[in-house]
Amino acid sequence: MPAGMDPSAVRPHGKGAMDPMIEHKILAAAMEPRPGPVQHRLLNRLFRYGPDADRLAALALINGMPGLLYVNLSSARLLDRLSQWGAGVLKRAYYRTAAGNIRLLEDLGQILERTETARIPVVLLQGASIVLEAYPDVGLRPMVDLDLWIRARDGEHVFSLLANLGYAQDPTYGMTFRRGPTTLDLHTDPLGGGRIAARRFLLAVEPEDLFRRCRAIRVSGKRALVPDDPDRIVLLALHALKHGVDRMIWLADIRNLVAGWPKDRWTQLSLRAQRLGQSKAVACVLRLLWTVSGERPTGAAAALDAQARLSPPVRWALRRYAARGALPQWIPLFLASRSRPVGRIAYLLETLFPRPAVLRQVFGHPAQEERARLYIRRLGQLAGTAVGTVRSRGKGPDLPEPGGSALMPACDIGVRHGPGPFPPSAR
Repeated sequence: MPAGMDPSAVRPHGKGAMDPMIEHKILAAAMEPRPGPVQHRLLNRLFRYGPDADRLAALALINGMPGLLYVNLSSARLLDRLSQWGAGVLKRAYYRTAAGNIRLLEDLGQILERTETARIPVVLLQGASIVLEAYPDVGLRPMVDLDLWIRARDGEHVFSLLANLGYAQDPTYGMTFRRGPTTLDLHTDPLGGGRIAARRFLLAVEPEDLFRRCRAIRVSGKRALVPDDPDRIVLLALHALKHGVDRMIWLADIRNLVAGWPKDRWTQLSLRAQRLGQSKAVACVLRLLWTVSGERPTGAAAALDAQARLSPPVRWALRRYAARGALPQWIPLFLASRSRPVGRIAYLLETLFPRPAVLRQVFGHPAQEERARLYIRRLGQLAGTAVGTVRSRGKGPDLPEPGGSALMPACDIGVRHGPGPFPPSAR
């Protein structure tokens, strides 16, 4: 059991009762990338409560954790407790993830060779940097694509380099490039400000401040940059909240990046989050991580959590996640709490009603589609979300479907490659 884990986090609700969240708890226990005897005992204890094996495998796929679950269950000799379908899907997903990540990292190395020669700094965002630094095995954490952050002034040069490598620019997404199975997304803002311009209000500093603080790593012998450790946690927390934390792998990423942090690193995170104006967002995601994993923060981490003064609606949302495995769809709007009133209003309006070009991407409408029809459809989407949220109150744990919420369009999340139809017991 992880240090500081609360035993009540793995107990069923009431004597002899089945825990409706047991599959989520098993998945949370599988965040550990190096399972050992303590982890084995925890997983064996959780399996005593009779999880639905197919539902567990389906949750792992949806949450981006088939590799972690496969390695944890294999190490604890629990893989045979799954159905043939579930065990097979996890095994195939693990090896498919390993092969896909190796290919993506090889392609990344080719790109970095060209950018290094051209002396163009490139920052790795999200998947690539996390796979390289938080996980000891390339099969544990899937990467769908490559996310690279460049300075806007280097855009045309990078476009030319990619064209010479055989990448084709997507006709709809101008910053997306494809070559065979590899998809590459370029960013000139770490929070996607190129698509939702009002996201510039989310941080109290300019993106260049974060860019200058990046540190160098080597990928296939080539130089790349990654965000400074505290900055990366802030960015990952914002990314997770932006999408309603609908994939547990994002919590696992943060957990494994901060594992073993000394006291001074937590102090740096606290100070940096304050400087960036996102202390509450970081505290919110960390508290969610500790709630889900059952781990208790100590020392400087506990002090960071204690300093956060989360509003009652946000505390309710975190309890809802613990009870149902999903946050309410309004949670991305929580990010607006940092901004001054003008920035807050701008962020809320553009999140609810993005530019026509974004809505055309969301709904697949042709370029000549009238703006009025796009926003009428958007109103209908938001109304459907509100009705669905009200109707879902009081129901059991959620099994989320891949894709975006109505508040955060799917075009901003990227393509997720699912395993195919789930078995009836997992739906």
